[in-house]
Amino acid sequence: MNEKELMEQGYKKYRGEEMDIYFSLALCEHAGICIRGDREVFNLRRKPWILPDLGPQEEVQRLIAQCPSKALKYRMKDSEEIFPQPHPEETRYQKEESGLKILACKGSLSVGFIEFHREGEDLLVITRTEVDPAYSGQFIGNGLVKQVVNVAEEENRKILPLCSFARKVITRIPAYRHLEHKLPD
Repeated sequence: MNEKELMEQGYKKYRGEEMDIYFSLALCEHAGICIRGDREVFNLRRKPWILPDLGPQEEVQRLIAQCPSKALKYRMKDSEEIFPQPHPEETRYQKEESGLKILACKGSLSVGFIEFHREGEDLLVITRTEVDPAYSGQFIGNGLVKQVVNVAEEENRKILPLCSFARKVITRIPAYRHLEHKLPD
C-alpha cells in the first residue's frame, strides 16, 4: 500500500519532520489507544489533533501498531513504505447479501456478527451483536457497531439499538450519539 492508495481510501495526512501519520475517521473504532497513549501527539482538543513530531518516534509507532481498526498508519520520510502493513489475520467485515447481517472475520474464521433490519424509510434497528469470547477485548464488537453506523450515515437513517451492547457503544461514543433513535417514554 502506498500514500496515493491511502489518500484514495479517505485517509488524511498529518505531516511531520521525520514521520507522516495518516488517519481514517471512517475506519476508527474510537478505542482511544492513541489519545490515552500519547496526549502530546494525539490531542482531540486542538487542531490539527495529530502532531507527529511531539513524541518519541518509537512510542508513536508502537501506539499506531496497537490501533485495532487500523485507522492510523505512518510513513517515515526516508521510506515509501506505509506501516503497519496489512496482515491476513486482521479483522475484516463483510456484509451478507441481504445487507442485514455483518460478519467480523479473522482470516477465514468468522469471529462475530451484528444483526439489524431496516424499519420504514429512516430507521435501522440493531437486534443482536455477538463476538466469540476468545476474541473479547479486541474491539471487534465496536467495529461491528461502526459498520452499522456507516450504513446509517450512508442511508441517512437513525439507529434504534435494541441490543444492549450496541446501545452502550452508541451512547458512549460522542460521534455516534446523533444517530441514536430513542423511543418515546
